[in-house]
Amino acid sequence: MTAPRFGFVFDMRNPAPWHQPPQYLFASHLDFIAWTESIGFQGVWFAEHHGSGDGYLPSPLVLAAATAARTKTMRIGTCIALAPFYHPVRLAEDAALIDILSGGRFDLALGLGYVQSEADRYGNNFKKRARRTDELLQIVRRLWQGETFDFESEFFQLKGARISPLPVSPAMPIWLGGNSAPAYRRVAKYGDGFLGPAEAFAEYAAAVEELGDPTKKARICSIGSNDMWHLVSEDPEQTIEDVLDHIVYQTNAYAEWMDNNDATSVFKQVTRDQLRPGARAWVMTPDESIDYIRAKMALAPIEAHAMMVPSGYPLGKLALHAQLFADKVMPAFA
Repeated sequence: MTAPRFGFVFDMRNPAPWHQPPQYLFASHLDFIAWTESIGFQGVWFAEHHGSGDGYLPSPLVLAAATAARTKTMRIGTCIALAPFYHPVRLAEDAALIDILSGGRFDLALGLGYVQSEADRYGNNFKKRARRTDELLQIVRRLWQGETFDFESEFFQLKGARISPLPVSPAMPIWLGGNSAPAYRRVAKYGDGFLGPAEAFAEYAAAVEELGDPTKKARICSIGSNDMWHLVSEDPEQTIEDVLDHIVYQTNAYAEWMDNNDATSVFKQVTRDQLRPGARAWVMTPDESIDYIRAKMALAPIEAHAMMVPSGYPLGKLALHAQLFADKVMPAFA
């Protein structure tokens, strides 16, 4: 098994308790991302949501393009872009251009979205987002392959669809997220890899095998709602005190979107005292981090390990964790 790529996921939230001028926020993050590349990190990912009062990143492709201009080697991805809010021709064009700008380093990861108010703002039918996404995936793939074609369907009616220029990657990958049996089947049918928890790999891999396409293999970039934060520290207890308010904020913000009253929701409203006992699952020593990643690799052949940045967490503090990870964790997987 090859060593996974390591990198951070940014949502670019700018919460009131830690608010910064947006121009500074984005400029400082681009500087930080370029610095992580210089110390050995091989990936970066950008999330997407819309209409959030704290400035959650609405356009990950724009930030991916900016990152392409600031980096040379790391892969750049979305985590995830919300497919129902894109027109497939424009998405194919924009993603192809990012691939060109980055020299073939772009990974487009898509998902359905789960917040109905976002769909309402776009004028989309929330209940039809899965079928809309399936159509988009069929179209984007053919456009990247250089086809010119008509497409008549429930959501898209295209005449002579084509794009130019094409991606520089011979087979530009599409990663798909999700956490259900239908989602795993969608990845198996339309995607090149699964972006999600290693614990779900077996079920997704079974869907790939069931599909019966001998040209496909199960691929995974590891990130899960239960373990999406991963901070390495020589003093975990102090780091927990530093980061806990940020994780509480982020958890509660997701809980609002996911309907806190729904028993199936991944996130629930929490207080600092409620969250603190489990915080050692996210803050660990270098040796604990190595063991943790090896356990993930035992579950799945992870190609990348994506670590979510707690919303509003100061980059100066994050840099200390990143440097420690680069110095003491990554060499174990060289």
